[in-house]
Amino acid sequence: MAQMVTEIGNRLVEHTNRKDVNNYQFYVIDRVRGCAMSIMHKIAIDESLIEKMKRLNIDSYEGITLEDKIAAVLSMRLVT
Repeated sequence: MAQMVTEIGNRLVEHTNRKDVNNYQFYVIDRVRGCAMSIMHKIAIDESLIEKMKRLNIDSYEGITLEDKIAAVLSMRLVT
């Protein structure tokens, strides 16, 4: 799971115009239930949030993958 999150995060970094994002690091943690956070260029997403996203079905959008959902969460942390 951690490798997938890192790969998704790195792909997002490639497509941003921000100059300070080239040194971001991405982590999967098991400490804060249902949380994603960013501190000092380190972005962490809690394992329980990923598990919830696996079960989440968005009725009006077909074809949304787990990777899409993780990318949405990580991209929010990149821009805030």
